[in-house]
Amino acid sequence: MKKVGWVLLLAVSVCVTGCATITKGVKQTLIFKLEPKETTCVLLRGDSKELGSISLSNNSVVVGKSRDDIIVKCEAYGHTSKTMRVVSTPYGGFWSLTDHATGAYWEYPETISIVLDKESRSQ
Repeated sequence: MKKVGWVLLLAVSVCVTGCATITKGVKQTLIFKLEPKETTCVLLRGDSKELGSISLSNNSVVVGKSRDDIIVKCEAYGHTSKTMRVVSTPYGGFWSLTDHATGAYWEYPETISIVLDKESRSQ
């Protein structure tokens, strides 16, 4: 019976020190679906810290998890530029103070679709 108590105490200790940090990690891969195919985007967070860029040939980026949203600025020739926000949401599982500190408590959508509108031409 004492072994069961120690195992339970150990399991609770691990979860209290960072369950999501251990099970979900502190980084996440975001995959973008872009239209038109010429679209290029820059990802920014917070005070304009650049996280990376994406295009049709390089449509994924690994980001650190955070409660801060990611700003995505996209453009393509002949299309109206678009700026959008990728919002992080709480993980929803068991969390701890460590998870808040590491960012593991938060997650972004795994797939993001961005479609740019054709520029309208005045005649």
